[in-house]
Amino acid sequence: MAESGNEFNGNAGVILAIQDMASAIRENSNQDRHHETEEDQVMKIQGQFRKMKPTVFKGEPNHMAAEEWLRQIKRKMDNQRILEDIRVVIACTYLQGQAYLC
Repeated sequence: MAESGNEFNGNAGVILAIQDMASAIRENSNQDRHHETEEDQVMKIQGQFRKMKPTVFKGEPNHMAAEEWLRQIKRKMDNQRILEDIRVVIACTYLQGQAYLC
């Protein structure tokens, strides 16, 4: 019977080691999700914004056209509650031609 007690003590160490490893894996997995989520969120938001079919601005010389484009983009971003820090990144994807070169 004394041997089975020693076996349990030996197994307890193995069980604790496995639990520690599982905990470390979970923590590492959570950290990976946090690193991915920032980029993934921007991509997801861009995809959702694209579904709203925003117009592309090609750099027309008429400043009224530029202001109207900007108003429309802002309105759509407001409707989707897009955070300020990624609005420029998203808006720039809808610039083409001369507007993109500026």
